[in-house]
Amino acid sequence: MSTDVTMSLLQLVQGRSDELRDWLATHAADAATEQRHLDEGTPERAYWHYGYVTALQDVLRLLATGDQPKM
Repeated sequence: MSTDVTMSLLQLVQGRSDELRDWLATHAADAATEQRHLDEGTPERAYWHYGYVTALQDVLRLLATGDQPKM
């Protein structure tokens, strides 16, 4: 993978990360301190894992095809 492509991918992932941090700060500011996704059996834990696997699939798709996920 060329350096230009790698930088472009890094910028895309960094940009999406920044957008999500901003959204979390506005809509779920306590999520970082509560950490309810660490509690076994909670809906938050299931949704955290679902979100994480979805993010990994998005990154794999981006690396394989260059297609950005639909927001």
